[in-house]
Amino acid sequence: TYTSAYNNDEREVTLVGEAYFDVRKDETRKFIVNAGKSRIIVLGTIFSVTNKAEDNTIITSLLEGSVKFKFEEQDIVLKPEERVTLDKISNNIEISKFDPEIETAWTESLIRYKSLTFFELMAMLEKQYDVKIIMPPKEQQLTRLSGSIDANMTIEQVLDLLKKNIPYKWQKTNESY
Repeated sequence: TYTSAYNNDEREVTLVGEAYFDVRKDETRKFIVNAGKSRIIVLGTIFSVTNKAEDNTIITSLLEGSVKFKFEEQDIVLKPEERVTLDKISNNIEISKFDPEIETAWTESLIRYKSLTFFELMAMLEKQYDVKIIMPPKEQQLTRLSGSIDANMTIEQVLDLLKKNIPYKWQKTNESY
């Protein structure tokens, strides 16, 4: 949410969900994103923020420029390709590196993955499609997979597509795959 009339000193939005920002530098007015318990202060940069109601984390990922992540008494200045993850329950903060291509794939309606095991890929798809995928232990191979999938495809289409490169069978039973 935001107001169309910013005050003279700040441009401020409140985010519940996920957003990608490309903010032009304006030294006369700060750009601020309120995400739950945190505030992200920007002068000019490209970054994304995830604050989904159903998740227990707030994530700020910096692609270009600089942002300041504020939480309680902490101010964390991020560098490009750094991510801050705030656990909404424990209030723990973690700073880590990320792959910008994977992080921003959703802005192109893609699901990108790099160097995931088949098991990790299926876990990612479970979350993406909000489904349950049950795998026999032999399918939890250590083979690493990389690629991208059209995010508009159904889970059934994705499972069929992956069969072209990985020998496996799938079936739907009740609400599980």
